[in-house]
Amino acid sequence: MRRVLVSVALFVAAILAMAGSAQGATGWTQPVKVWNGNYSNPSVVVDAHGHVFMAARGDTGIWLLTNKTGRWTRTRLTTDTTQGGQPVTGDDPTLVRDPWDGSLTVVYTRDYCCDTPSGSDVRYVTNRSGAWSAPATIPGVRMAQAVSVRHGVIAVASRTGDFDSTTVAFATNASGHWTRATIGSERIGGPDDPSLALDSHLRPVIAYVTSTMSGVVTIHLATGQTKTGDFKLTKIVTGSVNDPILALDAHDQPHVAYFHWGGITYASRGSSGWSFSRVTDITVNLAELRLDVQGHPRFLFARDNGLWYATKSASGWHEVHLDSRTLLNVPSLALGPGGKAYAAYACGGYSNARVWLTHAL
Repeated sequence: MRRVLVSVALFVAAILAMAGSAQGATGWTQPVKVWNGNYSNPSVVVDAHGHVFMAARGDTGIWLLTNKTGRWTRTRLTTDTTQGGQPVTGDDPTLVRDPWDGSLTVVYTRDYCCDTPSGSDVRYVTNRSGAWSAPATIPGVRMAQAVSVRHGVIAVASRTGDFDSTTVAFATNASGHWTRATIGSERIGGPDDPSLALDSHLRPVIAYVTSTMSGVVTIHLATGQTKTGDFKLTKIVTGSVNDPILALDAHDQPHVAYFHWGGITYASRGSSGWSFSRVTDITVNLAELRLDVQGHPRFLFARDNGLWYATKSASGWHEVHLDSRTLLNVPSLALGPGGKAYAAYACGGYSNARVWLTHAL
């Protein structure tokens, strides 16, 4: 699951130029440029053998980049076209590896008119037998804001509607065909910013926000009672909070990270309820939350001074500065064999972006 959360400072700096040079962090490899071409919005996964797969937006479509053969190769997944004189482009790819069979699925938003929600839909391609399928449409959603794939089931959640009448739409093929369910709608500040995971029974769990006219935001948890929805709603926290990111551990317990006064707060639910921990008070852009096999949280995020990685130990939160360059968009985090962390990210301007990769030693 990936979030597009880019601050004004990051956006302006990225437009101006790439600053600094690649550097190696203690305990991490030197960053490697994945491909000498204009690529951005990387989404990375790692297979059981440590091979890296990355979906990224290129000049003319979405591509898969991988080092599986021992060197970086690329495969075209989509091709930009025109329709009625308007560009038709694929963007914001999310690459997911299904732990059930190792298959790869890329879900992306296709923009085909004026870059508005009404001029977009969600498509996906899958590789289960060594070859990529033709793009297919996921009905009922307009943007691929949150994606989860498990045991052959694909699920997507996205906000629909305008600010004064919004819902979170959930689409899944768990029943053998595509079905749609919604959370909301509410007048003024209705459900928004969904983050999605499928539990071990393939039931959806969604974290999302609602807000009041005075700006008070509440983060909710919607727990599906069936594979196709039937959501039970509970509240996690209310305050100056935003943009939740959800992960489930091996026991289907939810873990949620969110912005809180510019920094990051991490929440986990146990038998006695929710517990909260302040990760950092420094302003960040939260990119990804991953849980290792023991259920320990890993974070990858961007600040104005580059890319950071954070983990929690008995003594508190530990941060590593991975790269000092300005990031173009949100980075992507994957955990490989043994829980080794991999970070993929893009630096540069929108016309000369390059994707880089570094991993823990």
